[in-house]
Amino acid sequence: MDLNFVEMYRQHVRHVSGGEAHDYESVTVIHGPGGAAIHNPVMVHGPTTAARVLDVAARDCRAHGRRHCIFLRAHADLDLEPELEEGGYRFVYATPGMCLARDRFLPVPPGAAGIEIRPVVSEHEVQLYGERVAEAFAIYGTKPATIRSFFERLDGLANPTVQAYMGWQDGAPVTGAILYASHGVAGVGWVWTRPTHFGRRLAEAATSAVLADGFARGLAVANLQASPLGEKVYARLGFASPTTYRTLLPVEMLG
Repeated sequence: MDLNFVEMYRQHVRHVSGGEAHDYESVTVIHGPGGAAIHNPVMVHGPTTAARVLDVAARDCRAHGRRHCIFLRAHADLDLEPELEEGGYRFVYATPGMCLARDRFLPVPPGAAGIEIRPVVSEHEVQLYGERVAEAFAIYGTKPATIRSFFERLDGLANPTVQAYMGWQDGAPVTGAILYASHGVAGVGWVWTRPTHFGRRLAEAATSAVLADGFARGLAVANLQASPLGEKVYARLGFASPTTYRTLLPVEMLG
């Protein structure tokens, strides 16, 4: 799950202009020029020290004036947090890390939601996906341009390990989700539903399409990091929450 989480972020920036991903053993730094701090994390995914994390963040982020955050794993990195706070970071929130084993997957028929779900296959559909997910995530106060910056090219949403899906109704896209396959894990990301269609359980159908694809590839488990609105959706699909990922921000961003 941890390594798949990092790979999802690598994919975010691998296919956008000016995107960067730098690996330092158990720490990976992600930078997307158009992203907010949450999209530019210093990600801990293995044994390391707080001093090492602070050094990487100082050289790759603070030295360049980049807005950024630090992601810690609640199941492995809590001992780092006190020293990171002494180094100028503060915990702000925790995101559920949820998982679903292949043998517990119960597909949701897309017809039950009254939509047709199909893979994203064109540059035009990439643009639509970016516009719709930006519209949906605006509920969290994220600027639309920030979200759209991650949806530049088709190869970012359709390549051998990534595939986006959109659900269509009356000729318009109303929901969507993306598969990020790596490390034997079906990562689920960028799940959205148009605000005008909230409450119809459309996101469950889109997520189910991604899971069906991932499990058909032989992946053993699905993984996602749930938004506040999404957590209940995934719980209904059978996801459990064995951990959380903790977000720390530089103190200068909290003033």
